[in-house]
Amino acid sequence: MICLIGSALFGILDASVYELDSGWAFWLANLVSLWLLMPFVFGTGFRKPLVSALLGLATTQVALLAFYLWLANFQISGMPFQWLFMSNYVAAGLVTGPLFGWMGGLWATRRWSAAGLILAAAFLIEPFAWRIYLGRWQPVFLLSVAEVVAGVIMVRFFTMKSRHADTHALAA
Repeated sequence: MICLIGSALFGILDASVYELDSGWAFWLANLVSLWLLMPFVFGTGFRKPLVSALLGLATTQVALLAFYLWLANFQISGMPFQWLFMSNYVAAGLVTGPLFGWMGGLWATRRWSAAGLILAAAFLIEPFAWRIYLGRWQPVFLLSVAEVVAGVIMVRFFTMKSRHADTHALAA
């Protein structure tokens, strides 16, 4: 239950940032990598990868619902115009939520480094994906730099932790 409340708060926080109506806020609220980080982190709290995957699905969908309800001022009547737009994100969340939740569970239980490195790759690749999509860098270049730095830190963290776990597994 705490994970679902946390994901709703994530959706509301992201929508609140989006509503700030400034260039940096728009780009921060649209970072895909943060929406992948959320189910990964929540997925680390469970020992069974299937449970982590289901939680990743649930938390992603709850966060999306909270995001769009917040933008519509919690009036369902204001939502229909957003359903078509929102459906793309819901569909993407049906894949990414369980996938990243599952990977979070695998990281937590087995220290499977590939799971963490895939998450880090999202942070490393996203700024370049925006560059390809837009034909230019994001207007808030510092945000792209911060995202790449976060990805590099994650690579270091996940490789160190998985090596540490491998060392202890070999000693046992």
